[in-house]
Amino acid sequence: MKSQGVYNWSGANRRLGKRWSVKLYYETRLLRRELDGQTIAVQHHFTDIVTYLPGGDMVLNTNGWRSVTTKARLNTHTPAWLRIYQRDWVWYVTSVYAGLTVEYRDGMIVHKDGTMSGAGPVKK
Repeated sequence: MKSQGVYNWSGANRRLGKRWSVKLYYETRLLRRELDGQTIAVQHHFTDIVTYLPGGDMVLNTNGWRSVTTKARLNTHTPAWLRIYQRDWVWYVTSVYAGLTVEYRDGMIVHKDGTMSGAGPVKK
């Protein structure tokens, strides 16, 4: 079960309130991005690992830092219907909504309907 996560733009905006930044854990913060403050990111060690967009989509990015902690933070701050896991040194993302498992790619977009773009090949 996920805990302390914000999961989407609305939850992140609510958690921030009027602030521009909130500490979540060691070296992990919730930050408003862009000049208008509409884009919100979970930043871990100076990398925006989850970026929440106002329309409900999310951008996932590890900047190449595929550690156990980074994967745990990704899983904590994405919805329960999305799961990131590793098998044989390869990361995968499963979307229960879309009934789909794909290979993880930095910069991939998870849409609010559970579909994904910018991901690797579909796992069979």
